[in-house]
Amino acid sequence: MIFPICIFLISCAVVHKAYPVLIEHLDISTDDFSDLEDTKKDYVIKNLVKAVYLCILSFTGLPLLCCAYFDYWPNGWIKCMAAMYCSNDIIGLYKVRNLPTSTRLHHSVTFIFLLATFVTDFQTNSVAQMLFIYTYCSAVTFPVNAYLGLRLCFPAEKVADVKQVAKYIYPTMCIINWSFQLVLMQNTMGHIAYSMLLLFIVYDDLVLLRWLWK
Repeated sequence: MIFPICIFLISCAVVHKAYPVLIEHLDISTDDFSDLEDTKKDYVIKNLVKAVYLCILSFTGLPLLCCAYFDYWPNGWIKCMAAMYCSNDIIGLYKVRNLPTSTRLHHSVTFIFLLATFVTDFQTNSVAQMLFIYTYCSAVTFPVNAYLGLRLCFPAEKVADVKQVAKYIYPTMCIINWSFQLVLMQNTMGHIAYSMLLLFIVYDDLVLLRWLWK
């Protein structure tokens, strides 16, 4: 358990240090960004860093999907990826003021899930396996976070392609994800508690879906 916690702390430190560096770079690179308020600048960085993280995790997680198909769940690898996934959300809660309530709830629940992940055996715990599937499907939607950040840095026509990708990949992955969760759900206390917490994340997904398609 110690190694994933170390990965989490190191990743949090890296993300925290990335904010001022990226803000300085974007201030020079794009006038649209330099005109933003400080709160909006932090919001942009949060989403751009998360997009990079999720992109990396979506590709490095592919071997884990293959392992899962053969019912092998490498605990250390999964927990380290979960630590990296959650680190950006935690720093975002600390750095970005005025986040939507749905997003704050999403990030808070993500941290609760991470703590549970550190003391859970993925090989034997079906709830943990469901959480891995949800997390991986969420990572594949990294173009959404890329668009959320880039739309405030460049004119709309320059990020139109990113918006189109985000607009269609997000509902597609949500449908796939929710379908898996429903199929795998069982009538046990662990599954019920998991589903209750998951509702906060699903709610944030629905809010973002509505915004993308409005």
